[in-house]
Amino acid sequence: MKSWKIVGKYLKSYKSRSIAIIISMIFSISLIVGVGTLRETNNNVELQSMKYKTGPYQVVFNGINEKQLEKLSKNDNIEHLGVQYLYKSTAKEERQNIDIMGANNDYILSSSKLKEGRLPENKNEIVAEEWVLNLLGIDLKPNQEITLKVENGNNGYRVEAFKLVGILNDMAVNKLNGRRNLFIKSDIKNTDVLFANVEFKKGVNIESEINKISRQMGIPKENVHVQDDMLSLENIKNTTSIDDIEFISLVSLVCGFVIYGIFNISIYSRIREYSLLRAVGFNNFDIFKMVIQELGILYIIALPIGIVAGFIGAVVFNSISKNITTNIILHGELVKLNIIIPISIILISVIFIGIIMIIISYLLYRQIRKISIIDGIKKNFNTNNLKKNIISVTKLRKFMKTYAALSFKNIFRNKKTFTIITASLSICGIFFILSSYKLSIIEKRGDYRNWGGYYNSDLQIDVASDDKSKGIPNKYKVDISELDGVKNLETSQLVPSKLILNESDISNKKYFDNLNESVSDMYFNSYLGKDKNTNELLLKNSFRGYNDAALNKLKNYVIKGNINIKKMKEEDIAVLCVPQTNEDSMSALPEGKSVLNIKPGDKVTVKFRENKTLDDKYYKLEDKNDKYIYKTFKVGAIVSYNYMYDAFERSVPSSNVIVSENIFKKDTGISDYYTINVDMKDGYSDKKLEKEISNITSKGKNIVLRNLVQEKENTRALYEKSKIYSIGITLIIFSIVIINIINNVNYNIVSRTNEFGMLRAVGLNEIDLKKMIVFEGVLYWIISSVVIVVTSIFLQIGMYKLLNISLIGIKFNINFVDYGIVILINLILIISVTYFKANKIKNTSIVENIRNLD
Repeated sequence: MKSWKIVGKYLKSYKSRSIAIIISMIFSISLIVGVGTLRETNNNVELQSMKYKTGPYQVVFNGINEKQLEKLSKNDNIEHLGVQYLYKSTAKEERQNIDIMGANNDYILSSSKLKEGRLPENKNEIVAEEWVLNLLGIDLKPNQEITLKVENGNNGYRVEAFKLVGILNDMAVNKLNGRRNLFIKSDIKNTDVLFANVEFKKGVNIESEINKISRQMGIPKENVHVQDDMLSLENIKNTTSIDDIEFISLVSLVCGFVIYGIFNISIYSRIREYSLLRAVGFNNFDIFKMVIQELGILYIIALPIGIVAGFIGAVVFNSISKNITTNIILHGELVKLNIIIPISIILISVIFIGIIMIIISYLLYRQIRKISIIDGIKKNFNTNNLKKNIISVTKLRKFMKTYAALSFKNIFRNKKTFTIITASLSICGIFFILSSYKLSIIEKRGDYRNWGGYYNSDLQIDVASDDKSKGIPNKYKVDISELDGVKNLETSQLVPSKLILNESDISNKKYFDNLNESVSDMYFNSYLGKDKNTNELLLKNSFRGYNDAALNKLKNYVIKGNINIKKMKEEDIAVLCVPQTNEDSMSALPEGKSVLNIKPGDKVTVKFRENKTLDDKYYKLEDKNDKYIYKTFKVGAIVSYNYMYDAFERSVPSSNVIVSENIFKKDTGISDYYTINVDMKDGYSDKKLEKEISNITSKGKNIVLRNLVQEKENTRALYEKSKIYSIGITLIIFSIVIINIINNVNYNIVSRTNEFGMLRAVGLNEIDLKKMIVFEGVLYWIISSVVIVVTSIFLQIGMYKLLNISLIGIKFNINFVDYGIVILINLILIISVTYFKANKIKNTSIVENIRNLD
């Protein structure tokens, strides 16, 4: 009880120090709460972003029957069960290839909601997405009858009438992948092949549950399709991962340095009081208990304030992101991306910091115990060390100025202080650099997603037809270009072809082996293979013709050579798109090494069918009696990206030959277009333009119009939200870097005020004293900068490899700007603090320096 009273008097007597310690604790706690909240919120944004693009289900069980579905529906761990199956497909005589899907309400509303009307309840009632109705040229009004030519199973068709009872919001997962579906009420009794889409309840061990279901229901492994990336994000969201523990531990350690430094200053100013207590009978444990009681009281005061402050900081960044609106619909409802408070992380961090408080108390108690009672009462804890080192300083003076010799000697003498200051300065700087590096990866990932999805325009028009001579007529293109809302058109013509290669042309055989193995259907089960009739080594690809606008965009992806559009129109010069990859990934990437050895100036030959139609023999390389046209071109440039989408042809992973549209028409006789990118004028309604274009394209056959504005905007908004949270995390960490630098340098000077007084007393002038203090700070800066640079580079390399970043095509790079920022701020703050403190000491009398530490 007596110790509590003394602790209370200490807190009242040293209000400024107590407030400083409380502030440091508040800052530390708020750092963990703020960063933890932003991390948790950001993880949720990434999860919802993935659900938006791929659908909310974590696993699909293919080909199950009614009995298996019944068992599955009784599983208490399942939150959502979406069932679908193929009812019928439209016949080739219909204008669009449409799949009519039987589906339950959970599946229909999994990534959408009803805009108008109701869900199907009776036979031949259907609901459809807006964009699919636009393809069919059907008005967006429910309660109308539509007729479709559907397959009858005998290579013929019959006309079937359906009643449109509801209109759905567009499903991003369908539109981005070109899936054109109509939905009828599920009738599972009339089908033996069902697709069960499952989303589990929160807290369920998803991997374990999937294995359990597969085993109990006898579902083959090849019929279980798991969304691995989504599972990873779900696990992060639903559990406290090792990554969270590492984060809490690291931040707690950094916070411990801050608290230790400030509390150390307070302890030094009270050494005399502690020594007097020891002199009147207090034992070592009593002193330890007082230290821990004082820190405990301050921690209890700081804890609620820190939690609230951290939450407020997170709310501030969340409010900034709220200005970025999203339109994500899952399970029939608009998803609200609210801030998420990580209760488990906060509780663990409270315990961690509490443990660190105990460790700090013990370290400070040991420090107090080492000083004798007499030296403590006299505040004489540095002079002995100074006397022992006078000779050494004398030796150092032969090589440098006195102030520099004293600075060096102090560093060599006070190894513990040197280690603490260097470590704390370095840890904060390293933490900031790694956070900034992670932010740069997030930014590049956003760019690469658009790259892989070919979202290069506001609206896209594609063709799905086996006869590649038929596509989007030139008249349609002209009519579209004359619409008020159209800013620019980029066009592509395409015919499937085969690139004739030599073995020496292939620089990455593994890439093509992997490509062949990754596709199981007969069409592309061998991208690269020998023709069974001619024995030619052939690479299935596409021969394309681009207009000037598309060729100009292609210039952004040139690796070698140059694109001279004028020459391409006059001569047989082609651009060759060669996939890029690396040793870690066998996929086509934005950056890497070319999979072919072909270079500008080389000649390439492609061949394509004279009749432009495709069949099984074409893909199997067995079309012996079909006539081919051979064309040879000089390679003018190598590019890494096709830029124009190839829709349903799947030639993206291959090496495609691109010429000007006039050369393409001359060589193939094809004037129709395969893909048209439509750029919209600023301020024009995308829905209005979509309807205007649909009025033109819906008259054609298998012309697919996709309005990507909302999908691109949602993707961009989700990325921006994630970026804001990441910036918030980085800025919070950056703040502790600054606070920690000021605190540690300040501690180093204040704790040695008595020593500085002694140096002044023995003749060190004020200018040299100031130089000594500043120079010592510069030495700490140099050493910590070296540690920051070397350690950060190694940790960045480790992070790059650990996260398998190379798999998505992001090259390893070091942003030296971040290093420069940390090092420069360290220097400015160290010089500012040391200079200010040196002036303060200079303006204090020598006697006061020797007698008082404050």
